[in-house]
Amino acid sequence: MNVQIQFKQSRFSDSDVKKTVDDALRRELGQARLRRDHFAEQCRRFEALYEMNSDMFLQQFEAGDLGDDAEGGVHDSPSMDIEQVLQMIVAYLD
Repeated sequence: MNVQIQFKQSRFSDSDVKKTVDDALRRELGQARLRRDHFAEQCRRFEALYEMNSDMFLQQFEAGDLGDDAEGGVHDSPSMDIEQVLQMIVAYLD
């Protein structure tokens, strides 16, 4: 893909502009890859912790089987206290 930007008058050389844009795009690409890898790792941790992949989670969540209103959820479990919920959250975030 070629993109051309034309200016009427420029005090910068074409090579300076090209290098600046190229550097900016490479930096943004690197940042995007870091964010992608970070969120992929968070998904892997979540999937391992709850023993379900993201597709299964989404299907169950959309069906109403997960979440605050689901039977057997955190809010419906009399044996689970706030300490256990916090431990689950900390384990997920670690």
